[in-house]
Amino acid sequence: MNLRELITEIDVEKIAGNPDLEIEGVAYDSRKIQPDFLFVAISGFKEDGHDFILEAIEKGAKAVIVEKEIQIPFPKIVSVRVPSSTNWCPSNFLPTRATKRSPF
Repeated sequence: MNLRELITEIDVEKIAGNPDLEIEGVAYDSRKIQPDFLFVAISGFKEDGHDFILEAIEKGAKAVIVEKEIQIPFPKIVSVRVPSSTNWCPSNFLPTRATKRSPF
């Protein structure tokens, strides 16, 4: 999925970098980042996802969605600043469940 397409339905305050890149998945947890993923940094009650952006990039994140103005020391990483990342979930990356019918 193209990052530009993913962010068309959200309120974007600022984009740093070129959003025309392919994203393989989305994660809110930096421990679940895989190469070419989008990391969504959420400011939570106990932890702030913004503190884990560098870890996510080191694991292969190509882009980040943030709520705060940040400086990323990697010029190829795209950052998208939004008013709130807590309500953002792209439907294209929601897990799908295989439904099985019971034989009974």
